[in-house]
Amino acid sequence: MVVEDEPLSAELVRVLLEDLEFEVDLATDGAQAVARATETAYDLILMDFFLPVLSGLEAVEVIRGNENAASSAVPIVALTASDSSANHQACLDVGMNDFLLKPLGRDALSAMLMKCGVLDPEHTGVPASKDPFLSDGFDPTRIEDLRRVMDKDDFNAVIAQAVSSLDGHLAVIGREAERRDDQRRAFHRIVSLSHDLGFVSLGRRARDLEEALGGGETLEPPRRGAFLADAETVLGTLRSMAETG
Repeated sequence: MVVEDEPLSAELVRVLLEDLEFEVDLATDGAQAVARATETAYDLILMDFFLPVLSGLEAVEVIRGNENAASSAVPIVALTASDSSANHQACLDVGMNDFLLKPLGRDALSAMLMKCGVLDPEHTGVPASKDPFLSDGFDPTRIEDLRRVMDKDDFNAVIAQAVSSLDGHLAVIGREAERRDDQRRAFHRIVSLSHDLGFVSLGRRARDLEEALGGGETLEPPRRGAFLADAETVLGTLRSMAETG
């Protein structure tokens, strides 16, 4: 089961897992994950850290409590865009087995699946990792990996989902009267989306602004406008990526 509230991130993980011949269930919040884990004996759960209703940490606490009563355990791996040692320790403290950093590539995912004992090392055919060539803050290997594992229709669907998601998050950020928590959540989701698709610079700026809002800073109009302008450029780039013919 993949537990992820950002549609694009969930779709990308699903595609990677299905490419490795796994059946995948998707959950979009912590409470849904708890309910499905109660009903189904999963081989592995990939759990986002920040989730609505119940956070990833809260959901795992409930799942582990239910397992103690049933004398069973499923490997649970955190999906997080943060490399904070405190966040990683928090995951382990509630009973997660390990964590994977976003953006999630096929090689890192395969290695974790092997570590958890749910994937045969001879099955993967994992390509050697490449050093990304960054041009204007963009890592093209992310898109190359997607093109490699998807057919044209699936790839175009992912790009369309990315455009829709980013457009929605920018609308939240662009409204000055929007609640601080909602704007912070929008920046957090842009961090995840940017990393998934290789827009490294935009992801870093979104994280800086997310942390600034979390620290009580006000998002001044010039700072907001500069970010929105850069994000619109990324939107244009995404729209141009759709495959034709």
